[in-house]
Amino acid sequence: MQLSEIIDPNLLSREYFVQSTITADLVKIPFSDFPSISIQGLIGKNNYIYVKVEHLEHYQNTKKNIINFENWSPNPFENTNIFLLSKSGQFEIRTRTSGASVIIGHNFKGSAEIRLLHTNPFLLIGDDVTAHSIRFQVHGNGIYIGRRSLFSEEVIVQGHDAHSIIDLNTNEILNFGDKVTKVGSYVWVGRRVTIMPGADIGKGGVIGATATVTKSIPEFCLAVGVPARIIKENISWCRTKDSFDDKSKNIISQLKDQTPENINFKVK
Repeated sequence: MQLSEIIDPNLLSREYFVQSTITADLVKIPFSDFPSISIQGLIGKNNYIYVKVEHLEHYQNTKKNIINFENWSPNPFENTNIFLLSKSGQFEIRTRTSGASVIIGHNFKGSAEIRLLHTNPFLLIGDDVTAHSIRFQVHGNGIYIGRRSLFSEEVIVQGHDAHSIIDLNTNEILNFGDKVTKVGSYVWVGRRVTIMPGADIGKGGVIGATATVTKSIPEFCLAVGVPARIIKENISWCRTKDSFDDKSKNIISQLKDQTPENINFKVK
């Protein structure tokens, strides 16, 4: 089977994947049979990890767990699917619900803590993402991370506030409902940034250290502060320190050429 046969076709996009990721042959393995996972807590039915066939030998031979999975709930978790398309990275996944879907793209570098909360939580991390001790608070409407994004240390990405804020005059919940939280392709997120529920960061941009992003940030913008505000437009970034290298120029050129008409792959 292939990723293109399993997930929403609208997610088969250059915003998240390269062609070889969506067409790679996958195998479906029950949690209990996967050699690179440790599980704490009660486990129920229909929990699977999908991996590339070409990575099977790596998982069988590695001497460390790639996934440490913990169930916080007193009830067994069920119908949880993890698409582990990268053979690198370290993941601490904690759940207190069932029906979760987590997609980890090719060539993930670093570590992530993933908390699966509320009903049918959904997380998509695109290809070639680098993250250092990031934490995702994942809820029903989903968190989406674009390809080639870079996260510095101690970043938090939230899909929900987790607790209610109440108007005492009306007893109304002011922050009701899950929201889609999104980081576009090739975004550099600085140290100790918090990305709040409903935030949408456009492709190619930069979020300065310790900022709190609460709303939409357009593409190719630099935003800083609490709450984050735009201080410069028509910018991007590169991984090299002292020069604008050709690889980065090519990536940014590709991003600028992407349109709603050409961003999705044509899958047969």
